Amino acid sequence: QGKLWVPHYGGGAVVRYNPSDGKCLKIVRIPSILCSSVAFGGENLSELYVVTSSETVAMEREYYAGSLFVIEDVGARGIPVKTVRSPRSH
Repeated sequence: QGKLWVPHYGGGAVVRYNPSDGKCLKIVRIPSILCSSVAFGGENLSELYVVTSSETVAMEREYYAGSLFVIEDVGARGIPVKTVRSPRSH
């Protein structure tokens, strides 16, 4: 769909942006402030996977640090990854 999904580390959210004008289109709140990575997955690439970091925070303060969240029905789908083979070096 040509949009950009960005995890906001320290912000507790993943935000969908329109890269052509920079406008925020959607905010998905996560119960951890340490959102570190996102990817689409699932059978139809319609699930948003969000990974949170646990490296810099005390676990008693940030219960969901180091977690994987699967969010369904975000209103978007990912695109399949194209596989590329690298030629072998001799």
